[in-house]
Amino acid sequence: MQISSNPTDVAKEAHSRSLNVDETYWGYILRDKTRQKSTEIITQSMVGFVGFCAIVAALGLWVLPGSFMGSDVAVLKLGMTVILCALGALALWYGTTNQKYELQVDLNKGEFREVLRSKKGQTTQVGTHSFDQIGNVFVVRQQDHEERATLVLQMSDEEHTVESVEALETELLEIQSRLSKDIKDVTSRSGMQKTARNARQAAAGVGKSAALAMGH
Repeated sequence: MQISSNPTDVAKEAHSRSLNVDETYWGYILRDKTRQKSTEIITQSMVGFVGFCAIVAALGLWVLPGSFMGSDVAVLKLGMTVILCALGALALWYGTTNQKYELQVDLNKGEFREVLRSKKGQTTQVGTHSFDQIGNVFVVRQQDHEERATLVLQMSDEEHTVESVEALETELLEIQSRLSKDIKDVTSRSGMQKTARNARQAAAGVGKSAALAMGH
């Protein structure tokens, strides 16, 4: 493969990529530059709609015919209005906040983290999956877009899958290869460390038993 040393060519290639891979001291972060995760868009839209309905319902308690009654009912309605408006405002805020999905690959902890990041940089963790839980990593081509695909994490039980970042298929195939290697390396290293730790504990147990036997 020919690698271009021209800074302009490198910049153009980086700009044309739909997937950002940000390297960190603990691993790397996968971000789709072109679009938000579709399931998160649907969820945010639904939550925003529910928030809007809650606020309308709160106002309806006071403007509908027959809504003005005794003082006891007014106090109850006031409490319900405050609660509905608070929940509605919170849901409406979440539904209208532009959050981007990212997949954090932590090689130190051996885990994937599904994270939503706002424009202000605030993050909300929505899912965590240990490398030990992952049975396979594969790429599924999207039916409505031939060039785009979705990176899918399949759990070891083969009953649960996680649809993560979306990007160009060619880019995801490169990431799939890297992830498969990283998962294998980290789990293998963890297994060796666990075996060594068990061996040390067993040796310590034998030494303790021998010391007790000599004492008797």
